[in-house]
Amino acid sequence: MEYSSVYKNKLINALNEIERKVAKLPEFIWATEAYDYLVQEIQGDILSFSKDLAVLNGFFEVYSEPNIFLISMDDHVKKKILSSIHKIMSDSLLIMESLDKSLLSDDKQKIFQSVCNLFGEIALILRFDILSPPSESSDGASVLEICKHMDLLKKNNGDCYTLNKWWFCSERKFLPEIEISDTAIVVQGPIKREENFTIETLMYYRKIYPSVPIVLSTWIGEIDRDFKYLANSIGVIVLENEIPKDKGITNINLQKISSYNGIRKIEANDNIKFVLKTRTDQRFFLPDFLAYMRGLIMEYPSNGKAIENRIIFLGGYSSHCSYPFRLTDFMTFGNVADLILFYSNREDDERLKNAYSSEANSILMYKNVFDLTADDNVFEILKLNKSERLKIVKKIGKFRDPETSLAARFYEMEVLGRKFEDGDDELLHYWKFIKDYTIIIDPNQLMFYWYKYDNEYLTNNYLISDGGLSSSAWHMIRNYTFDE
Repeated sequence: MEYSSVYKNKLINALNEIERKVAKLPEFIWATEAYDYLVQEIQGDILSFSKDLAVLNGFFEVYSEPNIFLISMDDHVKKKILSSIHKIMSDSLLIMESLDKSLLSDDKQKIFQSVCNLFGEIALILRFDILSPPSESSDGASVLEICKHMDLLKKNNGDCYTLNKWWFCSERKFLPEIEISDTAIVVQGPIKREENFTIETLMYYRKIYPSVPIVLSTWIGEIDRDFKYLANSIGVIVLENEIPKDKGITNINLQKISSYNGIRKIEANDNIKFVLKTRTDQRFFLPDFLAYMRGLIMEYPSNGKAIENRIIFLGGYSSHCSYPFRLTDFMTFGNVADLILFYSNREDDERLKNAYSSEANSILMYKNVFDLTADDNVFEILKLNKSERLKIVKKIGKFRDPETSLAARFYEMEVLGRKFEDGDDELLHYWKFIKDYTIIIDPNQLMFYWYKYDNEYLTNNYLISDGGLSSSAWHMIRNYTFDE
C-alpha cells in the first residue's frame, strides 16, 4: 500500500467510530453491566486502531512502502510527524487506563471528560499534524482525466479553467497555531452533516486558533449526541436556539437570531473585542484568516461615528457596486458591539415584504439585480451623476432582498437615523457607507469554500459573480471624493 491521505482518512474514520461509542458512555453510567461491556468494546477498538497507527508509523520510520513524498521528506519533518504519531499512541494508552479506572470509580463523569479531552487532542493531531499527499486517482477517476475535460472546454469556449486543490485531509505543510486573545468566532446555521463538514470545519479552526473562543449557534434538534461530544472534545461552545414561530421572509429571522445570540454569547467574555460571524456550510482555508481580518480592522479605522470599527464583508457573489446596500451576507467581521447592532432583530422591513409579496414582485426584483450585473464595475458606477443614480434607485423601487435588508436597515437605524424616503440618493448613501464603514475582502483572499449548490466544485470570482464589488473596487470607493 502506498502512503497517501487515503490511509490517513481511513484512520480518521476509525477514530470517529470509536468516538461515537465513547459518546454513549454517559448514558450507561448507572447501568454497570452495560457500561463495562461498552468499555471493553471501546478498548478493543482502540487496540485495532493502535495496530493501524503502527502501520502509519512504519511508513515514516522504516519506509515500509516508500514513495516520492516519503523519500523527499526532510529528516526534521519526519521526526516531527513520528513524534505526533507517538503522542497519539501514548494518549490512546492513557485513555485505555482511564477507562479501566472508570469501571471502579464513583466519579465516572469526571473520567469521561478527561477521556473526551484526550480524544479531542488525538483528533486534531491525526488530522493536521501528520502530512500526507493526496491520491491522484480513485475508482477510475483521476485528476488527469478531469484536466483533460477542462482542456476541451477551454478550447471550445476560449476560456481558461483551473483546478483548485483545497487540501484538507491531504497536507503538504504544517498548520500554524496562532494565538489571538481578543477575537472570537461564531459559526451559525443548521449543521452540514455531509462529509461531517461542520464539525471538521470547527476542528480546523480549533487547530489553528487553540485559544480563540468558538461558538456554534444553531437550532434545537440540530445537535445529536455524537456531534455534541465532538464539539465538547475540542472546546467549542454549542448554543441551541429555539426556532422562532416567525422565521421571516426567506428565513431571514433565523439568520439574524442565530447570529445575534451567538455574538451575545461572546459579549459575556470581557477579553473579546472582535468577532467573526460565519456559516456552518462555509469554510476559510486560509490559515491566518482571523489574524488577517483583525489586521485589516486595525489598519483601516472607521471614518464614521456610528460604530467603533469598520465591518468586513465578503466581495463578489451578491455584493454590488450599483445596487444600494446589496452586500453578501455570508460573513461579517467587526467589533462585538457593532455586530450586535448589525444583527439586532429590528422591526420588519416593509421593502423586504414588498419584494416577496407576490411571485411577480420577486421576479422583478431579481431581474433588476441581473439587469445591473453586466455594467456592475466600479469604473462605470463612479461616472454616474445624481439623476442617473436616482434613475437606478427608482427602477429598483420599493424592493429589498435579505442581503440588502440587513445592511440597509443597519444604515438607516444606526447611521442615517431614519428610513429612506422618496427622492433620497440611496446609491450615494450606499457608496458613503462602503467608503466610511466597511472593508471588502475577495473570497479568494480568504480561500473561501462554500459547500452548497455548484460552489462545492466551482470557484466564484469577480468576472462571473452577480456583483462587482471587489476588494479593489472598495479601495477605489474608499479613496474617491463624491460630489453631492
